[in-house]
Amino acid sequence: MGLRTFTIFKLYFETPLHIATPSAVYDRTEEFLHSDKMYAAFVAAWAMLGIPIPTPSFSFAISSLFPFYENSYLFPKPFSYQVNSTSGIAFKKLKKIKYVDSTYLQLILQGQDLNLSDENHINDSILSERAKEIKLFEKHVVQRVKIEQTPNRRETMPFYLERLYFHEKAGLYFIFEGSPQDKELVRTALRLLSDEGIGTDRNVGNGFFTFEETTLSIELPQKANRLLCLGMFLPENQEQLQTMLENAEYELKLRGGYISTPPFLSYRKRFINMFSEGSVFSLPEHQTKPSEPLILGGYVDLEPDIMKGHTEEHSIIRIGKTLFLPFYQS
Repeated sequence: MGLRTFTIFKLYFETPLHIATPSAVYDRTEEFLHSDKMYAAFVAAWAMLGIPIPTPSFSFAISSLFPFYENSYLFPKPFSYQVNSTSGIAFKKLKKIKYVDSTYLQLILQGQDLNLSDENHINDSILSERAKEIKLFEKHVVQRVKIEQTPNRRETMPFYLERLYFHEKAGLYFIFEGSPQDKELVRTALRLLSDEGIGTDRNVGNGFFTFEETTLSIELPQKANRLLCLGMFLPENQEQLQTMLENAEYELKLRGGYISTPPFLSYRKRFINMFSEGSVFSLPEHQTKPSEPLILGGYVDLEPDIMKGHTEEHSIIRIGKTLFLPFYQS
């Protein structure tokens, strides 16, 4: 395939960010935003603007939102890949690596073994030539108070909220694959979301950001036998999944959470397991261009049973379509 140029959107956060976990535990935040949540944010923004919402299958795809620092973009390390060392770097330090920059990613995609000799390229969970320079965010926990009103009394309940404070040159980015018309839809949603905020506690100013659109070039392999998942993936059907599971290495994440549309704010969505970022699959049998990136995935309705038959019943769609990069692994 050679050099492939992708469109990316970089989000610079001006206020703290809390990304809820599936269990909605406030005192712990996730460190990046999963693609299914970003799709949901787009749909909410389009609804607020009165823009017709695309069909649930969507004609475009995005990756999850991963960290960046200046022009260093971090990717999930494939679950099937083990980084080694030729200079005695402790195995437990190598095992902690979760993110690789685009330079190391390209080596992995080409099927090269990584035998590190420079410990300075490791910064906790990050493997990068600029590892020691990269400063992504700091975490702080603040106390908040929730007020519950009942007919007979008013009760205050303190809780703790962990938030991410991104450094000035850092933020989250995602890859976009789609038509110019779809890209304009995404820009429109981002313009609204930058002022509305994303994540938890937007009503008190969390999750506000500015964004910029740019490109990122990645050298893809000439031959490939695996796929690296860059977002939350839900197979379109059983047949598609079966063709990809041979020698697959993956992680399943529970997805769900609370409904964010009145009058159902206290209702929980149904839960579903989805394949997470960094999961590795075999190439689908129908794939005729094994060295090209792929868009795969479907959607599911997570409407809880309690809403069925309600006069204001509506679908709670979870999008599991995302981008896959081809790579070679012997």
